[in-house]
Amino acid sequence: MTGQDCVPIGHRVYATAIDQTGLLVGRRHLDAMKVGVEGTVTGYVPGHGGDAWWVQHDDGSVAAYWYPELEFARTGENDCLPVELL
Repeated sequence: MTGQDCVPIGHRVYATAIDQTGLLVGRRHLDAMKVGVEGTVTGYVPGHGGDAWWVQHDDGSVAAYWYPELEFARTGENDCLPVELL
């Protein structure tokens, strides 16, 4: 599985863009969004159909990103947890 059908928990990613439209999360998570900074996927954001993921940056901040905003930081990482199992 790839894309929006799965959440690659534990994988390294970075944001290529930021779009806060429609994200229903706290202001601190919106303020933590950063382009080009690596982080680790820690789960999916409930209520967003698996399309938004939590990412913990190396500085400890946690942000929510839409799936299309993220790229894998390392190649070969395509194992993921299917959204329907979360």
